[in-house]
Amino acid sequence: MLYAFMLRVDLDEAKRRLSKEVETRQQAERYLVETRNQLTNSLREIEQLKAQLAYKETIIRRRFPPSPRCRSSSISAPPCSARGWLP
Repeated sequence: MLYAFMLRVDLDEAKRRLSKEVETRQQAERYLVETRNQLTNSLREIEQLKAQLAYKETIIRRRFPPSPRCRSSSISAPPCSARGWLP
C-alpha cells in the first residue's frame, strides 16, 4: 500500500513538472513569435525609410546638379554658387 502511494506521489510530481515545462515552452514560443513580428516590422520600416531617403536624394540631385568647379561633391549639399563659394 505504501509503495502504491509513493508511486502516486511520484506520478503527480512528474505531471506537475511536465505541466510547468509545457507552460515554459509555450511562453518561449509566444515570445519568439512576438520578437519575430517586431523584427519583421522593423525591417519593413527600414525599407520604407531607405526608399524615402533614395527619393529625397533623387530630388536633391535634380534640384542641385553637381558643379564641375565645386570642390565638394556632397549629394545633400547645394551647388557651390548657392553656398556662396567662389569657383
